[in-house]
Amino acid sequence: MVLADGFYEWKETGNGKQPYRVVTEDSGLIAMVGVWEQWIPPEDASQADLEALAANDSRSEEEKDSKILESFTIITTEPNDTVSEIHNRMPVVLESDEENHWLTGDSEDLKSLLDPYSADRMNAYPRRKASQQSHQRLSRSNHRNGYWSVNPTKSERTRSLSRAESSCHCGGK
Repeated sequence: MVLADGFYEWKETGNGKQPYRVVTEDSGLIAMVGVWEQWIPPEDASQADLEALAANDSRSEEEKDSKILESFTIITTEPNDTVSEIHNRMPVVLESDEENHWLTGDSEDLKSLLDPYSADRMNAYPRRKASQQSHQRLSRSNHRNGYWSVNPTKSERTRSLSRAESSCHCGGK
């Protein structure tokens, strides 16, 4: 599992890609389905492949002496209604009662967990990309896709709260 407090998807617009932050309604931690592996690059790997691996290698010099690499990927699925307006896929997000099953279940059982998280319990809001000056202060790994503040602005919080209140059936309140 890959733990996070949300994830980003990018929407194609006439002005390029617009980042959107996607969080659960309670803005708590989420567990995304991930697969982790240790591996050794094949001896017949191309020089370009090896250079690409080295460029993204954040291990210490001592760790780089080992030929063993560690990597992970986040498994995606079709988007729910919230994310489908932004992108054509989304990470698989587990319900809290599914987490232990993901870690201990057999592979045939696990397929049933690869469905989209409930759209009714997710919010998405656009983020502004940081200024060019901010980009220059970032490390290479953060600079790749840009960087932006994860905290919603006051108007974004108000819009999210208004949306939540309008869809709340709170016994007449």
